Amino acid sequence: MINLLQNKEDWAYEFPWGTSITPFISNSVKDLVLWNPDGTVNFNVNAGQVPGWIMDDEWQAVPKTTPYGNGLIISKTAYGYGVYTLVCKLPNFRGSWPAFWLIDIDDLPPEVDVFEHFRKDCFLTRFHVTTSYNGGPTYQDNKNISKAIYRLYPYDWGWTAFGLIWLPGSMTFMVNNRTSLIIKPGQFPKYPAGKMNIILGSGIGNWKPQVNKFKPFVVKSLTFEPYLKVN
Repeated sequence: MINLLQNKEDWAYEFPWGTSITPFISNSVKDLVLWNPDGTVNFNVNAGQVPGWIMDDEWQAVPKTTPYGNGLIISKTAYGYGVYTLVCKLPNFRGSWPAFWLIDIDDLPPEVDVFEHFRKDCFLTRFHVTTSYNGGPTYQDNKNISKAIYRLYPYDWGWTAFGLIWLPGSMTFMVNNRTSLIIKPGQFPKYPAGKMNIILGSGIGNWKPQVNKFKPFVVKSLTFEPYLKVN
């Protein structure tokens, strides 16, 4: 079993193509990722004008700033079949959007969202943990972005374990050792058979964020146990 957070030098703080901005998620700021002496990592959010860019209709990068910054890391190494386990504590304020996901940065999609948490209001609307598999086939084709399977789980704001068991014949998503979603080859145009990069981030959505209640997304551990094929 590998402790993926043991060495912070194994992680980058933005995507290889740069730090982007979308209408709904804020920019990533390296200073908002805190590697604590006890091995935990805090992903913070902060109000302010942060430089970045957004893609225009011609798919060209245009400089732009965002009113919020968030901590995010992406693995420099890509990982394949195996068992991924994240133990974390999520923040609880309107606007929070922490997530744990995998992509192949050189070959999108799919996007594998081991979990996302959308905190859009003070009631129960999107007040849940979501696990999803976004199969594409492309992010440019808006008609196909909705080709995803979602599962919602209530969240109690304590320490929670999110797991992904990725094998050649299935991809199983876990919440506190309970299966939340199973994906199999053939359900989508593309099932990930190669390696993928891991992304962790605090995130913040454009849902009237409660600036005075910002709290970190705290990760206690992230481990990976490679899949060993048995003949």
